[in-house]
Amino acid sequence: MRLRLFTFLVVIFFATACGSDSANTAADNKFGKLKIEVPASLKDNPAACEYIKEMNVIVDEFAVLFDEVIEDCAEYKGMKEEDLSFADKITLTKATAKFAMGSVEILGKWGNCETKRLEIDKDLTSEQRKDLDKVYNRVEKRMEQIQEKHKEFFADDKKDTEKKE
Repeated sequence: MRLRLFTFLVVIFFATACGSDSANTAADNKFGKLKIEVPASLKDNPAACEYIKEMNVIVDEFAVLFDEVIEDCAEYKGMKEEDLSFADKITLTKATAKFAMGSVEILGKWGNCETKRLEIDKDLTSEQRKDLDKVYNRVEKRMEQIQEKHKEFFADDKKDTEKKE
């Protein structure tokens, strides 16, 4: 349950930390490497190109990490804590630690990118800003896809939260 809550909070953080309300680019229906093209208006801006490439890597790393942890814990889905053996609890603790450590690293990279974006934004025209927002929206869509892909996982977490209230 703690793994579900922590994972849910991280996904919500990513989903709310990035983007604006309109999405002009449809997200892929499948996972794998996310390919974000640098808009033509930004190709001559090395800082913007680097930012876009870094965000692309970050969202890929998060999707892979999330999928790996879900896969590692799949056999325990729906089990009550009292039904877990000591070895099962060790496995779940290991998966939680893997996700926590990976998330911390990814969140650090995300924070650095946010700082870069603020710096980049200062020198952009309104057209370039709109194009950068489209890229940001694309990243946001991928984060939403991750949450949608594992919606059963989040549904269980909501039930646990509702029971406690």
